[in-house]
Amino acid sequence: FCDDPIHECKKYVWWQVADYLSITDSNLIHHLESNDDLALSLKSILENQPSSADLNFAKIALIEHYNGSEINFKDKIINGLTGKEAMIYDQVLASREDFIQSIISEFEGDKSRFNFQIISSTSMSSNTLGRITVDNANSLLILHVNKNITSNSPVLLIARTIIHTFIHADLHRKIYIDKNSPENEEFNTTFNKYNNDIFSITSQQSSLTNLYIGVVAEAIKDFHKNRYPVEFDQIQSVDNSPYDPIELYQAIAWEELENNNMLVWNNLSETEKKKWKGLQNYFYPMLTLETN
Repeated sequence: FCDDPIHECKKYVWWQVADYLSITDSNLIHHLESNDDLALSLKSILENQPSSADLNFAKIALIEHYNGSEINFKDKIINGLTGKEAMIYDQVLASREDFIQSIISEFEGDKSRFNFQIISSTSMSSNTLGRITVDNANSLLILHVNKNITSNSPVLLIARTIIHTFIHADLHRKIYIDKNSPENEEFNTTFNKYNNDIFSITSQQSSLTNLYIGVVAEAIKDFHKNRYPVEFDQIQSVDNSPYDPIELYQAIAWEELENNNMLVWNNLSETEKKKWKGLQNYFYPMLTLETN
């Protein structure tokens, strides 16, 4: 493309990025040329001794931005969600400062080469809200949210799935820091590997289960209170409830462990299971299906 010294193309950021990434597709080059912020963000990745994972992310970010995805360069997340789940994802991020980092920083582990892409998926079974797959070649963890069932799912449960799926992806990348990982690893397996190889008991956390439940429940509660305050207040003030409504958020977190057939759920006493299921059955019909 433009390498004519008369035009001095090399002084332009878009040209520098395209040249560094060896981009020859004219559509991508023109997209770079017409998106100054994108070109500057990509250049900031490439000018500081980028790793192979950084180069992979930059190339994929350019392609996916051209295809309509939003790019979070700070956290290196490619957002390809659409429709209802895209709106909820934006609301989740807005409900707390540095939301994603505030969640995954709760789980110890070294920095990984893997970055994130979150997408809407229509190829998942009807009993699965979310899952992850791995693109080892591009150092990318792909977070799938099941578009087939989000329309009939309460907003709060879709938010829970987004939070859970980021935790699943983060635990996974902290296990496989610098080596190829299985392309499909269920949360049950990832949870157990992380628990055995990385998690350490502290004075604040007696188990990975307690940490997971606490982090997810608190994040859901913050989201509910900050983004859906009217519904939050209505549920917290229900008259004559047989349950403590503030425990709803723990019940929502426990449901994800049940859905993943986790041993920690199966090992709960029948009394505990009855309590969490009772909270779900009592309050779920009160939760909105519509975003605001």
